[in-house]
Amino acid sequence: MRQTIFPVIAMVFLLACNDAEKTVEQNAESNQMPVAQTAIDTAEARQELNAMADEMHSLFKKKDIAFVDKFMAKDGIYLGTDPNEILNFDDLRAYEQQLFSDTAMNIPDYKISRREIVINGPSAIIIDQYFFPDISEKVMLRNISHARHEDGKWVFDMFSWNFIPKNEDVPKINQAL
Repeated sequence: MRQTIFPVIAMVFLLACNDAEKTVEQNAESNQMPVAQTAIDTAEARQELNAMADEMHSLFKKKDIAFVDKFMAKDGIYLGTDPNEILNFDDLRAYEQQLFSDTAMNIPDYKISRREIVINGPSAIIIDQYFFPDISEKVMLRNISHARHEDGKWVFDMFSWNFIPKNEDVPKINQAL
């Protein structure tokens, strides 16, 4: 009996010393998955995300900094077209404010030629493609963004601006550089 009790007591002691599994809730400071997700109506989410992306582009064209304050998450990451442009919220806001205050800078009335939205519960990927004539009439821009649904609205927590040359043009670009 003594030989059986010692291993049982040791096992109980070891199990008692281990931390219990902890559940993590998502908030603005955390990148963990939420404990409980509310159901997302995909059709409604698609309408909201389309409207959000359209309004974001509209405000950007007007050089209105409200697009950052209204749609970008405070804990997000924002990637410009330059390899050095890896920005947090405050950096993005300061960058856009400086850009918009430049009176010589004109933002053309570009048109989104393609938009794709993939929704997975309370998160979504939005892809917009368009030509931005003031930068290039030959190399398209692609915005790749991730949005999350929190506090009853969608916010971008990742946004990336990318040049997307055609594959056949890459050797020409390499030659030019």
